[in-house]
Amino acid sequence: MFLRPMGLVMLASSVFWLVLLVGFGFLVYAALRSWSMPAARGPLAAQDALGILSARYARGEVGREEYLQMRKDLTTPDGDPK
Repeated sequence: MFLRPMGLVMLASSVFWLVLLVGFGFLVYAALRSWSMPAARGPLAAQDALGILSARYARGEVGREEYLQMRKDLTTPDGDPK
C-alpha cells in the first residue's frame, strides 16, 4: 500500500496529536494520584503514626503498656535494642 505525500502528512499529524493527548492524560492521572495518596514513608509517616497512636490511647482503645510498646517501636530505629 502506497501513501501519497499528503496522506503521510495527515497520518503523522494524527499520530502526533494522539501521542500528545495520551501524554497529557497520563500527566493529569499522575498528578491526581499523587495528590490523593501522599507517600507513607519517611519521618512524616512516623509522626502521623504517633498521632494516630496517641489518639487511640486517648480514646481508650489501647492500654498504657501497649501504647508505650508501640510508641517505642515507632520511635526506635530498626535493629536498635534500646
